[in-house]
Amino acid sequence: MILPIRDASIKQHRNEGTFKRFAIEFIVTLFISYVVEFMMIWRIFAAQGVGQRYGSTWIAVISLVRGAIITWSVLSVVAVSLANQPAIARRLRRELDWDLIHAPGSSSST
Repeated sequence: MILPIRDASIKQHRNEGTFKRFAIEFIVTLFISYVVEFMMIWRIFAAQGVGQRYGSTWIAVISLVRGAIITWSVLSVVAVSLANQPAIARRLRRELDWDLIHAPGSSSST
């Protein structure tokens, strides 16, 4: 999140003809981040309800931590599985300029 893969201004996106793609990706990313945030808030309220029902805050804490670890594990497996798909691997390489950066004799650090 600190340094984007491709740091380009909106003007540069318009000049290159990639503004529509950029806008769609931005909107989808924003939507997904809000969905994830609301899911986390919902899980916190659900865990608090369980903790109040059984009279222990440790049950809520353990439930949240366990759920976070499981979610992280599942998302990691999905990301690695998708990255191993040839079509997606090509797109990732193209997006990261993998071939240009790691080409023999290349000295550019884009």
